[in-house]
Amino acid sequence: MKQCKTVLVFEYLTYIKSKNFIIISILMLLLALILPTVPTAKSFLDGRGLQPGAASQTGGAMPAVVADSAGVFTPDVLRQYLPSYTFEVCAGAEEAETSVKSGQSKIALIFVEFNYTLLIPNMSLNSYTLGDTIDGMVKEMYLYSRLTPLGVSEETARGFRSFKPESRVLAVNADGGDGDRQRYMSSAAVSYALEFILYFALILYGQYIVISVVREKSTKTMELLITSAKPVWLMIGKVVGVGLAGLTQLTATITLAAVSLAVNGAARKNITGLVEETAFELPPHIIIFLFVFFVLGFFIYAFLYAGFASTASRMEDANSIAAFPMMLVVAAFMVSIFGMSNPGALFVKIISYIPLFTPMVMFMRICLETAALWEAVVGALLCLAAAAGLGVLSAKIYRLGTLMYGKPPKISEIWKMLGE
Repeated sequence: MKQCKTVLVFEYLTYIKSKNFIIISILMLLLALILPTVPTAKSFLDGRGLQPGAASQTGGAMPAVVADSAGVFTPDVLRQYLPSYTFEVCAGAEEAETSVKSGQSKIALIFVEFNYTLLIPNMSLNSYTLGDTIDGMVKEMYLYSRLTPLGVSEETARGFRSFKPESRVLAVNADGGDGDRQRYMSSAAVSYALEFILYFALILYGQYIVISVVREKSTKTMELLITSAKPVWLMIGKVVGVGLAGLTQLTATITLAAVSLAVNGAARKNITGLVEETAFELPPHIIIFLFVFFVLGFFIYAFLYAGFASTASRMEDANSIAAFPMMLVVAAFMVSIFGMSNPGALFVKIISYIPLFTPMVMFMRICLETAALWEAVVGALLCLAAAAGLGVLSAKIYRLGTLMYGKPPKISEIWKMLGE
């Protein structure tokens, strides 16, 4: 046990002092600090009248032209729907196109009754948003043109268009939770963010284990180590040391994110003047299961990485050795992401009990409230059993692979060696 502790401390200190670990930690902490401030900055800008669409109020309206022979879409009408642009009437389509090509106008609108052509300098994502706004304007004006002959006033017609019912979308067959749409969207955002953290961590730390083991073998350091410590303790110490480094990084990131969310939530309340505001919070059980499945998932895949890495003796073989465990991580991540579209589906539930997929898929179900507490506990116990089993299996591979040099054996050859 003392040998394991020595290796553990050495691996932990070596990893947290590495340049890659420090750079990645700084980036993660910056994201945890900055991302929650985006809604706060938006609230601040909105409060000062700098929200999108207010350019005309600040004197920064962009030039635009309109061609409409029917005279329905006048500059005054367009200004109500597109306040960021100052429209001038042009003679026709040719003049409108020339104006945009020369850079005199940012956009041009050409109307033929209620059909239109939008001319822009270059295609961009903004063109889709602009098109949606113009579509809404045209539909509203079409509604006016049809209701006015029937004696309906423009104010009444505008009321028809602006009517918005109070609505709720509930999943009455939801497995846990009330299925509220807004709550689901918040939970989905949390699930996606934390799933990515798990995916990134398993890939990053697994690669480090592979490189560390292969480096020790390629430099003959392994031969010296196994004379002073059993191969099994070397593997366990290495895996646990890197795992503790990952937990240190994860804990710091989650803590800073929680503090940033709390501070920015209070700031938004002061900016908006609202007594209550929907907060983007991490429920305690989500945080608990994040750490539980992070640890269990890490050990499951770390033992696989370490076992396979011990069969390679050259750094050139590191990527090919890590390919199999990495494919499993990618598969688990993809299943969890696609499963978010229908987390209550039977196949998603079944996959969530397969230990190699449980850390991500079951965690996704927990975030989206489609997994009961007993299901999460069962999933965690299955992962614990799988980690123990893979630990024993990988220890055998590690013991056989530490003195194995040359071309890495195939998976079938590894199984054959274990049976001997």
